[in-house]
Amino acid sequence: MLHCRPPVRRLLSNQLHQGSGKAGDLERLFIDWLESDASVQAFAKIHEYRHEFLHRPYLKADGMPASYSPDFIVRTADKIFIVETKAQSALSDENVQRKQRAAISWVDQINTLDSEDRSEREWPTYYSGSKQ
Repeated sequence: MLHCRPPVRRLLSNQLHQGSGKAGDLERLFIDWLESDASVQAFAKIHEYRHEFLHRPYLKADGMPASYSPDFIVRTADKIFIVETKAQSALSDENVQRKQRAAISWVDQINTLDSEDRSEREWPTYYSGSKQ
């Protein structure tokens, strides 16, 4: 099956944090990987101020309430992934782990819905760690 996609890189380049260093570089690498993977049907870079439907509440390590948005949502034939890209060194951070637990709890709730209410797909979460 032929997958025709628009040139996503150009559309997303302005949305990635310009000059953000390692975080932006990791997101660009992930986008390149997504574009090269034939099993990826669609994906979106989440903008935390525009995509409010993806905000997940969590408590920070200091006890203060906060809101978390994943970096990407990715669709394949049988799954919709909620993806967070992080440097390997950040994965042990307490607040990163709290965000991960919030994301897992959310997709666990989605996966209890009837299949047709979740696009006939399983919704796993994925935290990508890089040595950057």
